[in-house]
Amino acid sequence: MWILYFNVACVLVFWGLLAAASVNDVRRYRIPNWISVAIAGLYLPFALSGPGSTAAMLLQGYGVGLAVMAVGFLMFMGRIMGGGDAKLLSAAGIWAGTAYLLDVLLIMAATGGLMALAALAWLPMRKRLRGKAFLDKVRKTKLPYGVAISAGGFWAGWQHLQPALGMMGLK
Repeated sequence: MWILYFNVACVLVFWGLLAAASVNDVRRYRIPNWISVAIAGLYLPFALSGPGSTAAMLLQGYGVGLAVMAVGFLMFMGRIMGGGDAKLLSAAGIWAGTAYLLDVLLIMAATGGLMALAALAWLPMRKRLRGKAFLDKVRKTKLPYGVAISAGGFWAGWQHLQPALGMMGLK
């Protein structure tokens, strides 16, 4: 039974790290490398201790993370995504694996879209900008996308919690 508590603790720590990444991104537009590394490393004990965990699940998670990192690197090189965002998305991708990757990406996109709409709504309130000045300001507006990535990561963590909570009689 203690292994289930350990499994739940891993997910709680994962969520705490995602929250720390979000706070850092909102405050400084930076996601420290240690957070992404800790999230990626935390998946190892989680995957090895989880109910029904297999070596295939472990390899699948890290394989997805590697693929997401490759795409994230290309997006970073194209100045579409920040480096910290790419690393955090890769680490969250490890936890998502193939089972939850699409869910994570959809939640991330929806959250990011809502953040963009909020930023657009906020711009005219701060300054009365029209036409080209407004568009230039929109293009230069930064979004702390670590928040959107974390929202998707929270979903993956929740999905991983379900088997343990069920076995503990808490579901």
